Order: sequence, then C-alpha cells, then structure tokens
Amino acid sequence: MRVVGEASDGNNAVVEATRLQPDVILLDLAMPIRSGLEALPELRQVAPDARIIVFSGFARAIVADEVMALGAAGYLEKGTDPGTIVATIEQALVNTNGVPTT
Repeated sequence: MRVVGEASDGNNAVVEATRLQPDVILLDLAMPIRSGLEALPELRQVAPDARIIVFSGFARAIVADEVMALGAAGYLEKGTDPGTIVATIEQALVNTNGVPTT
C-alpha cells in the first residue's frame, strides 16, 4: 500500500480524488469546510472506481447505514486497531468475485 494524497477538508478531498484517482479513499466524516458525509456522493462521481472507507469518531450505529447507502465500501470507528484498518482496506480491494482489483 502507498499513500498517494491527503486532504484537509471535504472540498480538497474531491479535488485530490479527481486528480489522483486512488484505489481506496479513507474518509473522515468530521472535516472542516465540507464534511466527509457531504463530500461522499461527489467523491463517488469523480472517482467512481475508488473504494471509500469511512473512518470516523462517530459511533457505527449512528452513521454507518447512511454512509453505506451513499456508496461507502466500509466503515471504521477511530480507535480501531491498525491490523483491522489494513484488513478492511485489503478487503475493499477485492471485487465480488474474490479477485484483487489491483
């Protein structure tokens, strides 16, 4: 895995996703200017092949269903152990046939 970009707010996340076309986007919901929740639909449009994993401090029960309905491939709460984060990213890169996409 390689980090190809970072964004400090939801608007910048859309700009960077458009430019970089990453395989995976790890998206925080609590960002300034434009939240990750607000940016998520546009991220799906500008980087349609990217798998978006929401990584947030909000409890899963509060927002997970909503972000999944908006097209997220997964949801992780902040504080999740690094091994689970890596496993979730790897799982997001496997298509429905079980074949890695990259």
